[in-house]
Amino acid sequence: MRKAYKSTLLIGMSLLLVLVMIGACGGSDSDSSTDTGSTASSEPASATDTQDSAVALTEDQKTVMALPGYREEWGVPQYGGTFLHGAPWPILNRGEPFRAVLYNKHTSPTYDQLIRVDPWGDVGTIQGNVAKDWSISDDGLTYTFNLEKGIKFHDGSILDCEDVKETYNRYVYGYEGSGTYGYASSMLQHTTDYSCADANTFVITFGEIQGHTLASIASGTMQIMNTECMKQLEGVEFGINGMTLQYEIDNNLSMVCGSGPYQTESFEPGVKATIKKNPNYWKPGLPLLDGVHDIQITDSTTRFASLTAGKIHQAGEGSSSLLPAQVSQVRDRFSDRVAMSWTGAPGQQGFSYNQSKAPFDDPRVRKAMDLVLDRDAWMKIQGADEDLLYGNARIAGIQAWGNQWSMSNDEIYALEGYRQPKADDIAEAQRLMKEAGYENGFEASCMTRTSQNYMDVCLFGMQQWKDHLGIDVKGRFLESAANTAAARACDYDIYVTWSSGTSALQNPDWTIWRAFNSASNHAAVNTRPCDRGFPGTDYQQWIDDTSNQMLATLEPAAKLSLARQIELSLLQDSIPYSGIGWTMYNYGNAPQVRGNNWYNFGTYIYHVMHERIWLGDNERWWGDGYYANDPMN
Repeated sequence: MRKAYKSTLLIGMSLLLVLVMIGACGGSDSDSSTDTGSTASSEPASATDTQDSAVALTEDQKTVMALPGYREEWGVPQYGGTFLHGAPWPILNRGEPFRAVLYNKHTSPTYDQLIRVDPWGDVGTIQGNVAKDWSISDDGLTYTFNLEKGIKFHDGSILDCEDVKETYNRYVYGYEGSGTYGYASSMLQHTTDYSCADANTFVITFGEIQGHTLASIASGTMQIMNTECMKQLEGVEFGINGMTLQYEIDNNLSMVCGSGPYQTESFEPGVKATIKKNPNYWKPGLPLLDGVHDIQITDSTTRFASLTAGKIHQAGEGSSSLLPAQVSQVRDRFSDRVAMSWTGAPGQQGFSYNQSKAPFDDPRVRKAMDLVLDRDAWMKIQGADEDLLYGNARIAGIQAWGNQWSMSNDEIYALEGYRQPKADDIAEAQRLMKEAGYENGFEASCMTRTSQNYMDVCLFGMQQWKDHLGIDVKGRFLESAANTAAARACDYDIYVTWSSGTSALQNPDWTIWRAFNSASNHAAVNTRPCDRGFPGTDYQQWIDDTSNQMLATLEPAAKLSLARQIELSLLQDSIPYSGIGWTMYNYGNAPQVRGNNWYNFGTYIYHVMHERIWLGDNERWWGDGYYANDPMN
């Protein structure tokens, strides 16, 4: 039997590792409340009986258990069953995988990638997918990917290099006039050429060495599409998360675009979307499930009730995972019914200030509003314990906690606005407000979407600013689409959103250069000039010059020094954004769910796990604690 996964490449603690291993190759391996509880309960979750230990393992089971990262406590892999996901967002999108990856369990599993993050590794472990292996030239500029032969798209056509080449072009450069770019496209702008040496060999040449390159290609959203499908999408205008499934239906698009472990089965607007097992999937032993149903349950209380009642296998995802009160309920009442995983998000929530209008155009006002925020109090509100752990927030700067690029807790707690106790910061904030002419405060609004965890951020800031600065801030809570439109039109005062450093790859090339450099098509200065950019200023030029130098630097200490200069300036001086703690997710799954591996910062790439998830028995398998996955252990 052909071995599916030959090796993996680890992106380790130094960006120089890419060059050190230059000859190494990796191988394949709530928004508005909607009462859909009856939809969820009409399809109860049924567990597959665990295989009797006396029964001999099948070759497929042996293959899955031999994959790196398999955990013995998961038990023997089982086949069959349908995974039911309580989706916290409207079931709308599918056809544009580069933009729909975050919000749709029914989209990404229908595709394969060129290379990818290992589902049972972490965000630093890269393995082949459509590319069975790869090599890098001696000068570090040319990457050659050898493709698996005979992979079939769901329509039966053969995937070859031309499909990979057209996908890469579309991912990096977008459709003409569409404004649609791949998630990592700004990190691949140093591409100078890409071509097919033959039907099974894809070659990319870059103009300069950048240590993040391989990881950026594998970052989770470059789904290989059928060339014929891409032709159908020419001229289509996409929304922020892709085109709608309804558009696909209305225009009679076939959209059989992927080669992934699942293929599209059905779509019911506002109810659910379903995918089914690809019977001709090219990897031995995979996938294990018969299908996945993405069921729309936008109300967090209904989702949680469905999970604890055994009606769904997973409640929510990402920033719409379990709320602090729900985590407490799991610990107190449902510890045997819900397996939790505490994992770092790819960014943090906080406040963006509209610098195009008074008083937020005054850095003294932004500084004062940042100074009074009690980050420790926020972590406790978010369910943290006495050590400020295991809640839905954790202290951090722009760079995520716990890696070589991040500040230590001691460094963070030495910063103004972060230090404890708060008396000195509050006094300085009041002095700045008086100096700026706002001694008696002012009126403003805090805008965010109608999802409880976002509204909670607004409510926290509103209370802090009123208590310490006399600022009267009213809540302005909008449906998701209206919220996004208002933000892009600069129609707000204060806006609760994610940090510009949001990234699956927690290194400064992504969190600093991609987020703040003018040359990045994802940077705040281009996408959000009213709050987190400084267009046309000497300060923006300094950010550009310093981050360009950082991007070109391969020596870790020098890169860290340059990144830290920018990070401290943004946190302490210009303050376009006030983060109140790195967002942490408490994922909740039914005990039957096995093979899921919620590693840190993986929101944009978790979809790769679906090929390896299965449903076992309903018994507790994750030890004596609350957590099946815990980044602290």
